Amino acid sequence: ARARQGSVIKPSRTMTSLAAADHLPSDAPQPADSSAGPIQPGRLPYEEHTDDEGNMDDEADTTDHGNPSSSTYSDVTIINGFVVVRKLFVPDEGFDIDFAIEVMGKEQVERVGLKSDNVTLCAALMMLDRNKYPSISRARKALRKGNILVHKGPLGIDDRGRRTIFDESKCERGLVSHRVQPNDVICEQAKLGNQQKLQKYPVEKGKRPPFELPVVYQDDHFAIVNKPGGVNVLFQKEQEDNEMCIKQAAPYVLKPPVCGTLNMLHRPSPVHRLDKPTSGLLLIAKTKPAKAELVRLFTERDVRKTYTAIINGRPTEFSEHTITSSQAHDLGVDVGYFGDRNAGKDIKWQLIDHALEDNDKKTKTAVTIWRPLQCVECSKAADGVLTLVELKPKSGRYHQLRRHMAWVCKRPLVGDRSYSGEIEFKHHFRDHGLYLCSNKVTLPHPYYNTTTGRMAWDAMKDSDPRKYVGGMIRLSADKRKVLVHAEIEVPARFQKLLDSPPEVEKEQTNA
Repeated sequence: ARARQGSVIKPSRTMTSLAAADHLPSDAPQPADSSAGPIQPGRLPYEEHTDDEGNMDDEADTTDHGNPSSSTYSDVTIINGFVVVRKLFVPDEGFDIDFAIEVMGKEQVERVGLKSDNVTLCAALMMLDRNKYPSISRARKALRKGNILVHKGPLGIDDRGRRTIFDESKCERGLVSHRVQPNDVICEQAKLGNQQKLQKYPVEKGKRPPFELPVVYQDDHFAIVNKPGGVNVLFQKEQEDNEMCIKQAAPYVLKPPVCGTLNMLHRPSPVHRLDKPTSGLLLIAKTKPAKAELVRLFTERDVRKTYTAIINGRPTEFSEHTITSSQAHDLGVDVGYFGDRNAGKDIKWQLIDHALEDNDKKTKTAVTIWRPLQCVECSKAADGVLTLVELKPKSGRYHQLRRHMAWVCKRPLVGDRSYSGEIEFKHHFRDHGLYLCSNKVTLPHPYYNTTTGRMAWDAMKDSDPRKYVGGMIRLSADKRKVLVHAEIEVPARFQKLLDSPPEVEKEQTNA
């Protein structure tokens, strides 16, 4: 249906779903359908559009982006402790009185004095969604349960030209006596506390992330997920409506903290960055104290990370930059932690101590240690070789690992479009994707190392599965810290490339 200029919009029976919505399951109000997309001239202005905020790129800390109810891009709107799960938009030309008579009957319309630009809230609900509100009693029931919120006037416009911004001063709980006017927004809402009872975060019903997001570790305070390559951590302005970032996908796979957990976040929040093409371990906070502590740990470089990458060529090694594991440990680089298979071995590493310009255009120190793990012949690669390497950054500068390998070792990562420069054969791997994976992480637990948290951890019996989580949690050597270690296998495509590297001769034979 299209709205003609100057005409009155008559909601049809097919327009029972007027907005895509963020949902609480089970007892939350459920929409009959969903649609999304930017409001365009000639298109019925009923759709709601959900986004997220932020701009993340590579390995660094991040800060809180604000309350979901006030952020420009928010996939969950919180108003006075309630989650907005659906929006119904009152047409700017008002309602068709003939349609109101069809829905409610002429006697009822005359009794309550309905006008196209001034109708009762019950009547508006019945006309906007006849399937869900087939009668006045059904609409009144929803109002008496507190399931309806009214935003007087249109929502504010966000950076993408969408009406998504709530003004809490214009919001009021819907009552049977209320009337609505053109451009008002009627919202279905659900109490936020239900998510702890249901052990589910508020998400859009019937929707799932278009990618797998395995949960490697989680408790009531934070989680570690395995981010796939090609997915942004936070929403990007160029993101398509049918895409989803990690922050939007996390509520679908994580469980909220149990009842009684203090200062829980309305939705899980990533606390550091991974570049879009980079895969691997990503830390996500579930409570405000855990988020603050995790950000502090990243700032003070107490989160130890290990990456695996495939290099296009043979990286340059310098004898004067060779160090041992003991020396790397003294530098504060990630070696010798309890999950490291090589802990206690004095392995040779290459040290890169090369300052880099960060996002703020200031040059800062940047330290990486690395070592080759495997070399395979490949006629399409520089030097005729692909090299599997292990990298351990001490600092976390913008694109640090990619720039260090390309600029200092003179060989870029396979699939790195940004720093391949003029290297020969780089075009052979242009469409392979970036071969960089964050596959190990060790950090102090953000809660169990607080005074209260340590008492709780010590009070757990050794048989309690929460205490050690299958070996992922244990005490440091000096018994002072509770550490978490997570490790994953690199994506299968890494080994596939090493086992069957592309060859120029095969291409020529096939030709």
